[in-house]
Amino acid sequence: MPIIATLYYLQGHSRKWPLILVAYVLIPVCFIATQPLSWFDASYIFAPALRLLHGAPVSEIYFQYDLFPSLLALAWMKLGLDLELFQIVAQASYYLLFLVLFTFSTKLFRDRQLPGFFLVALVLVRIYAGPYDAVYIFQVTPLRLDMWIIPLLLVYFRGAHDWSLGLFCGLMLFFHTNFGLIYTAAYLQLLLTLHVLDSQALRIRASNALVTTMGTFFKKIPLTFLMIVIGGLTHYLLFQSTGDRGTLKFIQLGIGFTRIAASSLYWYAIALSGLSFILLIKLRDKLPANYAAAGFFLVYLMIGNSLYFFGRSHENNLLNISAILILFTFFLLDMISQFSMRASNNSLVQRRFPTIMSIALIMAITLWYGDSITNKATRQANAISRGEFTLPAKYSKQMLEHLLAEIKATTNNSPKVYFVSNHDFLLEYYGGYAPVGYYNPFSSWISRHEFDQFLQYLVSHGYYLVIENKFIHAVHLSSMSYHNKSIFGYVVIWKG
Repeated sequence: MPIIATLYYLQGHSRKWPLILVAYVLIPVCFIATQPLSWFDASYIFAPALRLLHGAPVSEIYFQYDLFPSLLALAWMKLGLDLELFQIVAQASYYLLFLVLFTFSTKLFRDRQLPGFFLVALVLVRIYAGPYDAVYIFQVTPLRLDMWIIPLLLVYFRGAHDWSLGLFCGLMLFFHTNFGLIYTAAYLQLLLTLHVLDSQALRIRASNALVTTMGTFFKKIPLTFLMIVIGGLTHYLLFQSTGDRGTLKFIQLGIGFTRIAASSLYWYAIALSGLSFILLIKLRDKLPANYAAAGFFLVYLMIGNSLYFFGRSHENNLLNISAILILFTFFLLDMISQFSMRASNNSLVQRRFPTIMSIALIMAITLWYGDSITNKATRQANAISRGEFTLPAKYSKQMLEHLLAEIKATTNNSPKVYFVSNHDFLLEYYGGYAPVGYYNPFSSWISRHEFDQFLQYLVSHGYYLVIENKFIHAVHLSSMSYHNKSIFGYVVIWKG
Protein backbone atom coordinates (compact mmCIF):
# COMPACT_ATOMS: atom_id res chain seq x y z
CA MET A 1 0.00 0.00 0.00
CA PRO A 2 2.80 2.53 0.67
CA ILE A 3 4.25 1.77 -2.79
CA ILE A 4 0.83 2.19 -4.41
CA ALA A 5 0.20 5.45 -2.57
CA THR A 6 3.64 6.82 -3.47
CA LEU A 7 3.25 5.92 -7.14
CA TYR A 8 -0.27 7.35 -7.19
CA TYR A 9 1.03 10.65 -5.83
CA LEU A 10 4.13 10.84 -8.06
CA GLN A 11 2.20 10.04 -11.24
CA GLY A 12 0.12 13.16 -10.70
CA HIS A 13 3.16 15.41 -10.24
CA SER A 14 6.04 14.01 -12.29
CA ARG A 15 6.90 11.77 -15.23
CA LYS A 16 10.49 11.10 -14.19
CA TRP A 17 10.23 10.18 -10.49
CA PRO A 18 7.76 7.27 -10.82
CA LEU A 19 10.16 5.52 -13.23
CA ILE A 20 13.13 6.14 -10.89
CA LEU A 21 11.21 4.72 -7.93
CA VAL A 22 10.10 1.67 -9.93
CA ALA A 23 13.65 1.03 -11.21
CA TYR A 24 14.98 0.89 -7.61
CA VAL A 25 12.09 -1.09 -6.08
CA LEU A 26 12.27 -3.76 -8.79
CA ILE A 27 15.93 -4.60 -8.05
CA PRO A 28 15.28 -6.66 -4.88
CA VAL A 29 11.96 -7.93 -6.30
CA CYS A 30 13.61 -9.43 -9.39
CA PHE A 31 17.16 -10.24 -8.32
CA ILE A 32 16.74 -11.96 -4.94
CA ALA A 33 16.07 -15.65 -5.51
CA THR A 34 13.81 -17.70 -3.24
CA GLN A 35 14.78 -21.01 -4.89
CA PRO A 36 17.71 -22.26 -6.96
CA LEU A 37 17.28 -22.96 -10.66
CA SER A 38 15.63 -26.32 -11.45
CA TRP A 39 18.29 -28.20 -13.39
CA PHE A 40 15.86 -30.90 -14.45
CA ASP A 41 13.94 -28.26 -16.44
CA ALA A 42 17.02 -26.25 -17.39
CA SER A 43 18.48 -29.41 -18.95
CA TYR A 44 15.90 -29.10 -21.75
CA ILE A 45 17.65 -25.86 -22.68
CA PHE A 46 21.26 -26.72 -21.84
CA ALA A 47 21.42 -30.27 -23.26
CA PRO A 48 20.64 -29.11 -26.83
CA ALA A 49 23.13 -26.27 -26.33
CA LEU A 50 25.78 -28.80 -25.29
CA ARG A 51 25.15 -30.73 -28.52
CA LEU A 52 25.69 -27.47 -30.43
CA LEU A 53 28.87 -26.90 -28.46
CA HIS A 54 30.16 -30.30 -29.62
CA GLY A 55 29.38 -29.54 -33.27
CA ALA A 56 26.11 -31.42 -33.87
CA PRO A 57 24.01 -30.01 -36.77
CA VAL A 58 20.87 -28.12 -35.76
CA SER A 59 18.63 -30.50 -37.73
CA GLU A 60 19.77 -33.40 -35.51
CA ILE A 61 18.93 -31.71 -32.19
CA TYR A 62 15.61 -31.68 -30.35
CA PHE A 63 14.74 -28.18 -29.09
CA GLN A 64 11.67 -28.60 -26.90
CA TYR A 65 11.74 -24.87 -26.09
CA ASP A 66 13.00 -23.67 -29.49
CA LEU A 67 16.45 -22.49 -30.51
CA PHE A 68 16.67 -19.08 -28.79
CA PRO A 69 16.95 -20.19 -25.11
CA SER A 70 19.54 -22.81 -26.06
CA LEU A 71 21.61 -20.16 -27.86
CA LEU A 72 21.68 -18.18 -24.60
CA ALA A 73 22.84 -21.33 -22.78
CA LEU A 74 25.45 -21.97 -25.48
CA ALA A 75 26.87 -18.46 -25.08
CA TRP A 76 26.97 -18.93 -21.29
CA MET A 77 28.94 -22.18 -21.59
CA LYS A 78 31.31 -20.77 -24.23
CA LEU A 79 32.12 -17.88 -21.90
CA GLY A 80 32.92 -20.41 -19.17
CA LEU A 81 30.53 -18.81 -16.68
CA ASP A 82 29.24 -20.56 -13.57
CA LEU A 83 26.12 -22.54 -14.48
CA GLU A 84 24.53 -21.73 -11.12
CA LEU A 85 24.54 -18.03 -11.99
CA PHE A 86 22.51 -18.58 -15.16
CA GLN A 87 19.37 -17.67 -13.20
CA ILE A 88 20.58 -14.05 -13.34
CA VAL A 89 19.75 -14.05 -17.06
CA ALA A 90 16.14 -14.95 -16.26
CA GLN A 91 16.00 -12.43 -13.39
CA ALA A 92 17.25 -9.69 -15.70
CA SER A 93 14.53 -10.57 -18.22
CA TYR A 94 11.87 -9.98 -15.56
CA TYR A 95 13.45 -6.68 -14.55
CA LEU A 96 13.57 -5.48 -18.15
CA LEU A 97 9.99 -6.68 -18.85
CA PHE A 98 8.58 -4.82 -15.85
CA LEU A 99 10.45 -1.61 -16.63
CA VAL A 100 9.40 -1.70 -20.29
CA LEU A 101 5.78 -2.51 -19.49
CA PHE A 102 5.53 0.24 -16.87
CA THR A 103 7.08 2.80 -19.22
CA PHE A 104 4.86 1.64 -22.07
CA SER A 105 1.73 1.79 -19.90
CA THR A 106 2.44 5.46 -19.10
CA LYS A 107 2.33 6.13 -22.86
CA LEU A 108 -0.56 3.78 -23.69
CA PHE A 109 -3.10 4.44 -20.94
CA ARG A 110 -5.15 7.60 -21.21
CA ASP A 111 -5.93 7.35 -17.47
CA ARG A 112 -2.67 8.51 -15.87
CA GLN A 113 -3.34 6.75 -12.56
CA LEU A 114 -3.52 3.24 -14.02
CA PRO A 115 0.20 2.48 -14.67
CA GLY A 116 1.05 2.31 -10.95
CA PHE A 117 -1.83 -0.07 -10.20
CA PHE A 118 -0.94 -2.11 -13.27
CA LEU A 119 2.68 -2.56 -12.19
CA VAL A 120 1.77 -3.61 -8.64
CA ALA A 121 -0.77 -6.17 -9.90
CA LEU A 122 1.74 -7.47 -12.45
CA VAL A 123 4.55 -7.94 -9.91
CA LEU A 124 2.26 -9.57 -7.34
CA VAL A 125 1.01 -12.15 -9.84
CA ARG A 126 4.10 -12.77 -11.96
CA ILE A 127 6.69 -12.85 -9.17
CA TYR A 128 4.93 -13.70 -5.92
CA ALA A 129 1.66 -15.56 -6.59
CA GLY A 130 3.06 -18.80 -8.04
CA PRO A 131 4.14 -21.82 -5.99
CA TYR A 132 7.75 -21.58 -7.20
CA ASP A 133 10.35 -18.87 -7.60
CA ALA A 134 9.75 -16.92 -10.82
CA VAL A 135 12.99 -18.22 -12.37
CA TYR A 136 12.87 -21.73 -10.88
CA ILE A 137 11.69 -23.07 -14.24
CA PHE A 138 13.60 -21.18 -16.93
CA GLN A 139 11.23 -22.04 -19.78
CA VAL A 140 8.36 -19.96 -18.28
CA THR A 141 10.40 -16.76 -18.02
CA PRO A 142 9.84 -13.69 -20.24
CA LEU A 143 12.62 -14.87 -22.57
CA ARG A 144 10.14 -17.45 -23.83
CA LEU A 145 6.59 -16.45 -22.86
CA ASP A 146 6.67 -12.67 -23.11
CA MET A 147 8.33 -11.84 -26.42
CA TRP A 148 4.94 -10.45 -27.49
CA ILE A 149 5.89 -7.11 -25.94
CA ILE A 150 8.30 -6.39 -28.82
CA PRO A 151 5.75 -6.47 -31.69
CA LEU A 152 3.21 -4.64 -29.51
CA LEU A 153 5.70 -1.79 -28.98
CA LEU A 154 6.48 -1.74 -32.70
CA VAL A 155 2.79 -1.49 -33.63
CA TYR A 156 2.20 1.34 -31.15
CA PHE A 157 5.29 3.43 -31.89
CA ARG A 158 6.06 2.61 -35.55
CA GLY A 159 2.69 1.60 -36.96
CA ALA A 160 1.12 -1.71 -37.94
CA HIS A 161 2.52 -1.66 -41.50
CA ASP A 162 6.14 -0.90 -40.59
CA TRP A 163 8.79 -3.23 -42.03
CA SER A 164 10.24 -3.85 -38.55
CA LEU A 165 7.27 -6.09 -37.71
CA GLY A 166 8.02 -8.31 -40.69
CA LEU A 167 11.64 -8.52 -39.53
CA PHE A 168 10.54 -9.44 -36.00
CA CYS A 169 8.15 -12.15 -37.23
CA GLY A 170 10.81 -13.56 -39.56
CA LEU A 171 13.39 -13.72 -36.75
CA MET A 172 10.85 -15.28 -34.39
CA LEU A 173 10.01 -17.97 -36.94
CA PHE A 174 13.71 -18.81 -37.10
CA PHE A 175 14.79 -18.53 -33.46
CA HIS A 176 11.54 -19.03 -31.51
CA THR A 177 9.53 -21.16 -33.94
CA ASN A 178 6.46 -22.11 -31.92
CA PHE A 179 5.77 -18.61 -30.59
CA GLY A 180 6.95 -17.19 -33.91
CA LEU A 181 4.03 -18.96 -35.61
CA ILE A 182 1.63 -17.65 -32.95
CA TYR A 183 2.79 -14.03 -33.13
CA THR A 184 2.96 -14.05 -36.92
CA ALA A 185 -0.63 -15.30 -37.06
CA ALA A 186 -1.69 -12.61 -34.57
CA TYR A 187 0.06 -9.93 -36.65
CA LEU A 188 -1.61 -11.05 -39.89
CA GLN A 189 -4.96 -11.02 -38.07
CA LEU A 190 -4.26 -7.44 -37.01
CA LEU A 191 -3.42 -6.37 -40.56
CA LEU A 192 -6.56 -8.00 -41.92
CA THR A 193 -8.68 -6.38 -39.21
CA LEU A 194 -7.29 -2.91 -39.89
CA HIS A 195 -7.68 -3.43 -43.63
CA VAL A 196 -11.31 -4.56 -43.35
CA LEU A 197 -12.13 -1.63 -41.05
CA ASP A 198 -10.60 0.78 -43.52
CA SER A 199 -13.35 2.84 -45.16
CA GLN A 200 -12.16 2.09 -48.71
CA ALA A 201 -12.18 -1.66 -48.09
CA LEU A 202 -15.69 -1.50 -46.65
CA ARG A 203 -17.03 0.41 -49.67
CA ILE A 204 -16.13 -2.32 -52.18
CA ARG A 205 -19.33 -3.98 -53.36
CA ALA A 206 -18.18 -5.73 -56.56
CA SER A 207 -18.61 -9.45 -57.10
CA ASN A 208 -14.85 -9.87 -56.85
CA ALA A 209 -14.71 -7.81 -53.63
CA LEU A 210 -12.73 -10.42 -51.71
CA VAL A 211 -10.07 -10.75 -54.43
CA THR A 212 -9.81 -6.97 -54.78
CA THR A 213 -9.60 -6.46 -51.02
CA MET A 214 -6.90 -9.13 -50.56
CA GLY A 215 -4.96 -7.76 -53.53
CA THR A 216 -4.81 -4.28 -52.03
CA PHE A 217 -4.01 -5.84 -48.66
CA PHE A 218 -0.84 -7.57 -49.88
CA LYS A 219 0.22 -4.49 -51.85
CA LYS A 220 0.51 -2.64 -48.54
CA ILE A 221 2.95 -5.12 -46.98
CA PRO A 222 5.23 -6.55 -49.68
CA LEU A 223 8.47 -6.11 -47.69
CA THR A 224 6.84 -7.27 -44.45
CA PHE A 225 5.42 -10.38 -46.10
CA LEU A 226 8.76 -11.12 -47.78
CA MET A 227 10.64 -11.00 -44.45
CA ILE A 228 8.15 -13.39 -42.87
CA VAL A 229 8.52 -15.84 -45.77
CA ILE A 230 12.34 -15.63 -45.61
CA GLY A 231 12.31 -16.34 -41.86
CA GLY A 232 10.05 -19.38 -42.27
CA LEU A 233 11.98 -20.67 -45.28
CA THR A 234 15.35 -20.30 -43.53
CA HIS A 235 14.03 -22.26 -40.57
CA TYR A 236 12.79 -24.99 -42.90
CA LEU A 237 16.13 -25.25 -44.71
CA LEU A 238 18.16 -25.30 -41.49
CA PHE A 239 15.96 -27.68 -39.51
CA GLN A 240 14.92 -29.63 -42.63
CA SER A 241 11.29 -29.62 -41.48
CA THR A 242 8.32 -27.28 -41.06
CA GLY A 243 8.21 -28.05 -37.35
CA ASP A 244 10.11 -29.91 -34.66
CA ARG A 245 9.29 -33.60 -34.99
CA GLY A 246 9.40 -34.07 -31.22
CA THR A 247 6.97 -31.21 -30.64
CA LEU A 248 4.64 -32.58 -33.32
CA LYS A 249 4.63 -35.97 -31.57
CA PHE A 250 3.76 -34.31 -28.27
CA ILE A 251 0.81 -32.57 -29.95
CA GLN A 252 -0.38 -35.69 -31.78
CA LEU A 253 -0.25 -37.84 -28.65
CA GLY A 254 -1.58 -35.10 -26.35
CA ILE A 255 1.11 -35.82 -23.76
CA GLY A 256 0.38 -33.85 -20.58
CA PHE A 257 -2.64 -32.11 -22.13
CA THR A 258 -5.42 -31.38 -19.65
CA ARG A 259 -8.86 -29.83 -20.01
CA ILE A 260 -9.56 -26.29 -18.83
CA ALA A 261 -11.37 -26.56 -15.49
CA ALA A 262 -14.96 -25.34 -15.35
CA SER A 263 -13.93 -23.04 -12.48
CA SER A 264 -10.85 -21.67 -14.29
CA LEU A 265 -10.22 -17.94 -14.19
CA TYR A 266 -9.47 -18.14 -17.91
CA TRP A 267 -13.18 -18.10 -18.80
CA TYR A 268 -13.24 -14.47 -17.60
CA ALA A 269 -10.41 -13.64 -20.01
CA ILE A 270 -12.49 -14.98 -22.91
CA ALA A 271 -15.45 -12.81 -21.93
CA LEU A 272 -13.22 -9.74 -21.50
CA SER A 273 -11.62 -10.26 -24.91
CA GLY A 274 -15.05 -10.06 -26.54
CA LEU A 275 -15.92 -6.93 -24.57
CA SER A 276 -12.62 -5.30 -25.54
CA PHE A 277 -13.14 -6.06 -29.21
CA ILE A 278 -16.64 -4.54 -29.13
CA LEU A 279 -15.37 -1.38 -27.41
CA LEU A 280 -12.53 -1.03 -29.91
CA ILE A 281 -14.97 -1.27 -32.80
CA LYS A 282 -17.34 1.21 -31.16
CA LEU A 283 -14.64 3.75 -30.22
CA ARG A 284 -12.21 3.29 -33.12
CA ASP A 285 -13.10 6.60 -34.80
CA LYS A 286 -12.61 8.46 -31.51
CA LEU A 287 -9.36 6.77 -30.50
CA PRO A 288 -5.83 7.57 -31.72
CA ALA A 289 -4.87 5.21 -34.55
CA ASN A 290 -1.89 3.72 -32.71
CA TYR A 291 -4.01 3.16 -29.56
CA ALA A 292 -6.71 1.31 -31.51
CA ALA A 293 -4.16 -0.76 -33.46
CA ALA A 294 -2.35 -1.70 -30.24
CA GLY A 295 -5.70 -2.66 -28.70
CA PHE A 296 -6.68 -5.01 -31.52
CA PHE A 297 -3.18 -6.50 -31.53
CA LEU A 298 -3.29 -6.99 -27.75
CA VAL A 299 -6.50 -9.01 -28.11
CA TYR A 300 -4.94 -11.26 -30.76
CA LEU A 301 -1.65 -11.63 -28.86
CA MET A 302 -3.51 -12.53 -25.67
CA ILE A 303 -5.46 -15.23 -27.46
CA GLY A 304 -2.29 -16.48 -29.16
CA ASN A 305 -0.29 -16.59 -25.93
CA SER A 306 -3.16 -18.55 -24.38
CA LEU A 307 -2.20 -21.53 -26.56
CA TYR A 308 0.53 -22.19 -23.98
CA PHE A 309 -2.21 -22.50 -21.35
CA PHE A 310 -4.42 -24.64 -23.63
CA GLY A 311 -1.69 -27.27 -23.93
CA ARG A 312 -1.46 -27.95 -20.20
CA SER A 313 -4.42 -26.18 -18.66
CA HIS A 314 -3.26 -26.08 -15.05
CA GLU A 315 -4.15 -22.82 -13.33
CA ASN A 316 -0.47 -22.25 -12.55
CA ASN A 317 0.11 -21.71 -16.27
CA LEU A 318 -2.26 -18.75 -16.10
CA LEU A 319 0.28 -17.16 -13.76
CA ASN A 320 3.02 -17.91 -16.27
CA ILE A 321 1.20 -15.98 -19.04
CA SER A 322 -0.23 -13.41 -16.62
CA ALA A 323 1.78 -10.44 -17.93
CA ILE A 324 -0.29 -10.13 -21.09
CA LEU A 325 -3.53 -10.99 -19.26
CA ILE A 326 -2.99 -8.22 -16.72
CA LEU A 327 -1.96 -5.66 -19.35
CA PHE A 328 -5.06 -6.64 -21.30
CA THR A 329 -7.27 -6.19 -18.19
CA PHE A 330 -5.92 -2.71 -17.45
CA PHE A 331 -6.19 -1.73 -21.11
CA LEU A 332 -9.88 -2.66 -20.90
CA LEU A 333 -10.26 -0.50 -17.77
CA ASP A 334 -8.61 2.36 -19.63
CA MET A 335 -11.07 2.00 -22.52
CA ILE A 336 -14.02 1.85 -20.11
CA SER A 337 -12.69 5.04 -18.52
CA GLN A 338 -12.69 6.78 -21.90
CA PHE A 339 -16.13 5.42 -22.75
CA SER A 340 -17.64 6.55 -19.44
CA MET A 341 -16.00 10.00 -19.63
CA ARG A 342 -17.88 10.62 -22.88
CA ALA A 343 -21.20 9.99 -21.18
CA SER A 344 -23.09 13.02 -19.90
CA ASN A 345 -23.76 13.55 -16.17
CA ASN A 346 -21.43 10.78 -15.12
CA SER A 347 -21.10 10.33 -11.37
CA LEU A 348 -17.97 10.33 -9.21
CA VAL A 349 -18.08 6.51 -9.13
CA GLN A 350 -18.16 6.39 -12.93
CA ARG A 351 -15.24 8.79 -13.19
CA ARG A 352 -13.23 6.81 -10.62
CA PHE A 353 -14.35 3.38 -11.85
CA PRO A 354 -10.90 2.31 -13.19
CA THR A 355 -9.20 3.31 -9.92
CA ILE A 356 -11.84 1.51 -7.83
CA MET A 357 -11.55 -1.63 -9.97
CA SER A 358 -7.73 -1.50 -9.86
CA ILE A 359 -7.73 -1.39 -6.05
CA ALA A 360 -10.32 -4.18 -5.92
CA LEU A 361 -8.23 -6.33 -8.28
CA ILE A 362 -5.05 -5.85 -6.20
CA MET A 363 -6.97 -6.69 -3.01
CA ALA A 364 -8.37 -9.83 -4.64
CA ILE A 365 -4.89 -10.92 -5.76
CA THR A 366 -3.49 -10.30 -2.28
CA LEU A 367 -6.25 -12.29 -0.58
CA TRP A 368 -6.26 -15.16 -3.10
CA TYR A 369 -2.48 -15.63 -3.23
CA GLY A 370 -1.69 -14.23 0.22
CA ASP A 371 0.21 -17.25 1.58
CA SER A 372 2.54 -17.48 -1.42
CA ILE A 373 3.12 -13.71 -1.49
CA THR A 374 3.94 -13.66 2.22
CA ASN A 375 6.28 -16.68 2.02
CA LYS A 376 8.28 -15.32 -0.90
CA ALA A 377 8.52 -11.80 0.50
CA THR A 378 9.71 -13.24 3.83
CA ARG A 379 12.34 -15.38 2.09
CA GLN A 380 13.61 -12.36 0.19
CA ALA A 381 13.79 -10.27 3.38
CA ASN A 382 15.74 -13.07 5.10
CA ALA A 383 18.04 -13.37 2.08
CA ILE A 384 18.80 -9.64 2.23
CA SER A 385 19.69 -9.93 5.92
CA ARG A 386 22.08 -12.81 5.09
CA GLY A 387 23.50 -11.14 1.99
CA GLU A 388 22.36 -14.03 -0.27
CA PHE A 389 21.16 -12.97 -3.70
CA THR A 390 21.51 -16.28 -5.59
CA LEU A 391 21.00 -19.76 -4.21
CA PRO A 392 23.29 -22.73 -4.94
CA ALA A 393 21.85 -25.58 -6.98
CA LYS A 394 20.54 -28.66 -5.21
CA TYR A 395 23.20 -30.90 -6.76
CA SER A 396 26.65 -31.18 -5.18
CA LYS A 397 29.61 -30.45 -7.43
CA GLN A 398 31.83 -32.46 -5.11
CA MET A 399 29.55 -35.48 -5.40
CA LEU A 400 29.50 -35.12 -9.20
CA GLU A 401 33.30 -35.05 -9.25
CA HIS A 402 33.54 -38.26 -7.18
CA LEU A 403 30.96 -39.97 -9.38
CA LEU A 404 32.65 -38.86 -12.61
CA ALA A 405 36.05 -40.03 -11.35
CA GLU A 406 34.61 -43.49 -10.66
CA ILE A 407 32.83 -43.56 -14.04
CA LYS A 408 36.05 -42.66 -15.90
CA ALA A 409 37.95 -45.39 -14.03
CA THR A 410 35.24 -47.97 -14.83
CA THR A 411 34.99 -46.98 -18.52
CA ASN A 412 38.76 -46.65 -19.04
CA ASN A 413 38.29 -42.93 -19.85
CA SER A 414 36.22 -43.83 -22.89
CA PRO A 415 34.39 -40.86 -24.47
CA LYS A 416 31.57 -43.22 -25.49
CA VAL A 417 29.35 -42.91 -22.42
CA TYR A 418 25.57 -42.38 -22.32
CA PHE A 419 23.74 -41.37 -19.14
CA VAL A 420 20.23 -42.48 -18.19
CA SER A 421 19.72 -40.02 -15.35
CA ASN A 422 17.90 -36.84 -14.44
CA HIS A 423 21.38 -35.32 -14.09
CA ASP A 424 22.59 -36.44 -17.52
CA PHE A 425 23.37 -32.92 -18.75
CA LEU A 426 25.40 -32.04 -15.63
CA LEU A 427 27.36 -35.30 -15.85
CA GLU A 428 28.05 -34.76 -19.56
CA TYR A 429 29.03 -31.11 -19.10
CA TYR A 430 31.36 -31.56 -16.12
CA GLY A 431 32.66 -34.87 -17.43
CA GLY A 432 33.48 -33.51 -20.88
CA TYR A 433 31.20 -35.97 -22.71
CA ALA A 434 29.38 -35.17 -25.96
CA PRO A 435 25.62 -35.93 -25.84
CA VAL A 436 24.43 -38.35 -28.52
CA GLY A 437 21.07 -38.93 -30.18
CA TYR A 438 18.28 -36.60 -31.26
CA TYR A 439 16.54 -36.40 -27.88
CA ASN A 440 18.50 -34.74 -25.08
CA PRO A 441 18.15 -34.79 -22.11
CA PHE A 442 17.24 -38.46 -21.90
CA SER A 443 13.86 -37.67 -20.24
CA SER A 444 12.70 -35.97 -23.47
CA TRP A 445 12.39 -39.34 -25.24
CA ILE A 446 8.76 -39.97 -26.19
CA SER A 447 8.65 -43.55 -27.53
CA ARG A 448 9.73 -46.33 -25.17
CA HIS A 449 10.29 -48.68 -28.13
CA GLU A 450 12.54 -46.19 -29.96
CA PHE A 451 14.45 -45.52 -26.75
CA ASP A 452 15.14 -49.24 -26.25
CA GLN A 453 16.35 -49.53 -29.85
CA PHE A 454 18.61 -46.52 -29.37
CA LEU A 455 20.20 -47.96 -26.22
CA GLN A 456 20.71 -51.32 -27.96
CA TYR A 457 22.45 -49.53 -30.84
CA LEU A 458 24.75 -47.65 -28.45
CA VAL A 459 25.79 -50.76 -26.51
CA SER A 460 26.43 -52.74 -29.68
CA HIS A 461 28.72 -49.92 -30.87
CA GLY A 462 30.89 -49.91 -27.77
CA TYR A 463 29.08 -47.38 -25.56
CA TYR A 464 28.89 -47.61 -21.78
CA LEU A 465 25.45 -47.00 -20.26
CA VAL A 466 25.52 -45.24 -16.89
CA ILE A 467 22.05 -45.75 -15.44
CA GLU A 468 20.66 -44.17 -12.30
CA ASN A 469 19.26 -46.91 -10.06
CA LYS A 470 15.67 -45.61 -10.21
CA PHE A 471 15.72 -45.93 -14.02
CA ILE A 472 16.97 -49.51 -14.23
CA HIS A 473 13.40 -50.65 -14.98
CA ALA A 474 13.29 -48.31 -17.99
CA VAL A 475 16.19 -50.04 -19.76
CA HIS A 476 15.44 -53.14 -21.84
CA LEU A 477 18.32 -54.73 -23.74
CA SER A 478 18.46 -57.93 -25.76
CA SER A 479 19.70 -61.14 -24.18
CA MET A 480 23.38 -60.78 -25.11
CA SER A 481 25.97 -60.92 -22.31
CA TYR A 482 26.83 -57.71 -20.47
CA HIS A 483 29.21 -56.54 -17.82
CA ASN A 484 27.89 -54.28 -15.08
CA LYS A 485 29.20 -52.48 -12.04
CA SER A 486 27.38 -50.51 -9.35
CA ILE A 487 28.80 -47.14 -8.28
CA PHE A 488 27.27 -44.37 -6.12
CA GLY A 489 23.62 -45.14 -6.91
CA TYR A 490 24.32 -45.89 -10.58
CA VAL A 491 24.91 -49.02 -12.64
CA VAL A 492 27.43 -49.06 -15.50
CA ILE A 493 26.58 -51.54 -18.27
CA TRP A 494 28.67 -52.49 -21.31
CA LYS A 495 28.80 -55.31 -23.82
CA GLY A 496 30.59 -58.49 -22.80
